[in-house]
Amino acid sequence: MFKAIVVAAFALAMSSGVAHADALDDQYLKLLASHGIEGDPEQLISAGHDSCDALDQGRIGFGMSPYGFAVMKITGQLMAQGLASQQVSQLMHDANTVYCPGKA
Repeated sequence: MFKAIVVAAFALAMSSGVAHADALDDQYLKLLASHGIEGDPEQLISAGHDSCDALDQGRIGFGMSPYGFAVMKITGQLMAQGLASQQVSQLMHDANTVYCPGKA
């Protein structure tokens, strides 16, 4: 019984989603701030990683490519949070510079 409680407590602690920024996250957020882009750090970091993930999408497709769709989705989410299209472009550039420089 005690073992089950310990295992359950450990699982709960590991899944609690405690956020922490690493050195790359700090660098990315500082770069965004230098361009006047501010917001919820978790959302900005998530959008940055999504931007890098979009670079792995195919650029050829019928109608809109998978890459184009991914970029459109990221853009829509960020503009809904109040960022202008120029800020979204800058955010994606900054994310690619910090998180995935070999892909950009």
